[in-house]
Amino acid sequence: MREIVLHISLLLLLLGVGCDNASDVTKQQSVSIAYLKSLCDDSSVRIKQDLYIEGCVVANDRYGDIDKAIVINDASGGIEISIDCPKVEEIIKLYSDVRVNCSGLYIGREGARFVIGHEPTDRYVVDRIPEGEILNYVNMLCITGTPPQPTTMSVSEIEPSSVMRYVHVESLRVIDEEQGQMWCDTTTTLRNTLRHFTDGRDTLPVVVSRGCDHATEVIPSEWCTLIGIIDWYDRRCALRIIAQQILIQ
Repeated sequence: MREIVLHISLLLLLLGVGCDNASDVTKQQSVSIAYLKSLCDDSSVRIKQDLYIEGCVVANDRYGDIDKAIVINDASGGIEISIDCPKVEEIIKLYSDVRVNCSGLYIGREGARFVIGHEPTDRYVVDRIPEGEILNYVNMLCITGTPPQPTTMSVSEIEPSSVMRYVHVESLRVIDEEQGQMWCDTTTTLRNTLRHFTDGRDTLPVVVSRGCDHATEVIPSEWCTLIGIIDWYDRRCALRIIAQQILIQ
């Protein structure tokens, strides 16, 4: 009987030590994107706490909509992660759920846009995370391939706090002055272009990357719904269409 009691006591001691070690190892704290943004009280701040965020990748370079970056969203908002990689989609799929380990990275602010990356060395608020290091920080949780439900917003509701949020804006029509034009202007080459849509009362700027798949298509003249992210472009909010989600009404 004494031998059995000793074995049980030893087992309990070992279990106790194991639990203590586990609690020491698991120190990462899950925070919202909104909370992470609140830490940025300067143009660029190092994230010293052992924090992580989780969210869905709502934008990358699959359709050429953005370059060398991903945008992730959670229920509290969106944030950009800057990546030095020519084909981000090959590493981090559009509409995948990810965990971003933020400790040691920097969060910077460009107007109303918040971006995560490496320590800045030049005029940018953060530097891009090298391709060989990105999986040290971004862990794939699930690849659904299905777009998340966007937040429905009217033009009048869009404000700087909406930047990087994945949204759905209904009942829009390109302004009369831009009817019949391509999404992107061209001289000798295509260039990034700002188009303008109206809901009949307010006007919504729409920024179009020269590298996106619909750059050379003619803008629909019909009333439509646009789905994308709210970007910060030329010091103001502008919608950036993601994955050619232009739905004719």
